Amino acid sequence: MLAHRAELGLEQIPIAIRFHGPYDLLAPAMETEPQDWAIPRIMENWAFRMSDQVLIPAPGHRTVLMDRYSVPDERIQLSPPPIPPIRGEVPYSESSSVFASIGRLGEMKGSQHLVRAAVSLLEDGLDLKVRFVGADGWSPTASEPMSEWLQTLVPDHLRDAFEFAGPIARDELPQALTGVRAVVVSSRFESFCLAAHETRRLGLPVIVADLPAFSGLFTEETGALVYDGSTDGLAASMRRLIEEPGLADSDYRHHQRWSRHRTARAHVRQPRPAAPSTAHARS
Repeated sequence: MLAHRAELGLEQIPIAIRFHGPYDLLAPAMETEPQDWAIPRIMENWAFRMSDQVLIPAPGHRTVLMDRYSVPDERIQLSPPPIPPIRGEVPYSESSSVFASIGRLGEMKGSQHLVRAAVSLLEDGLDLKVRFVGADGWSPTASEPMSEWLQTLVPDHLRDAFEFAGPIARDELPQALTGVRAVVVSSRFESFCLAAHETRRLGLPVIVADLPAFSGLFTEETGALVYDGSTDGLAASMRRLIEEPGLADSDYRHHQRWSRHRTARAHVRQPRPAAPSTAHARS
């Protein structure tokens, strides 16, 4: 439509697109890049450039669009998705050593990095468990279901430390996270990550990678530990929550304070701006 807007009579109609999981950023986040994504990547690249407005779910993507896709700042609009209310609260346990991952298993979600980080800690003698809560996915690297591939990454004597709970209904999430020390978001790329925001609202600390989706929203002051995106960095953050007395309690209290006073303001949809002009060179 963008390429044929003149012949479709849409020259004066502003066209906006939403930035969400572009192939161009998903592909390098996987250990094996799908070969049939080349054309969609090119099409999305030009769609960002040709649209009149790009809607982003988190503030950190503004820089991505400006630097990677040459989208002018004035054509980028913050438009976070709504977070439906979720009932309940999960009381954390300082004595718990269970880390949970929420959502579909996948290479882009970094499921393999969580397994590798946990295995390294277990091999060092730390007592912990990992609970995957979500549907199975497909590994293009191993050409098999993610759950099967992940289990091959775990030595036989450590298999009992990993639980694959499968998918659940959303209102079952508080129960599924009972007894969890923290939720780990080991994703290699995220547009927004509803699971991370839900976790904060349920009162649990989170560990997140340093990604644009989390920039300015997730910090230690808001109940999160942010790591550098590496497996070693993830393992170090998990180790901190296990070994540093009071850290989980501090993250929990930071979360409670931040969620009351800042979360609502951070995600309030900005006032709708005037319709963007279509008089730019790529219209």
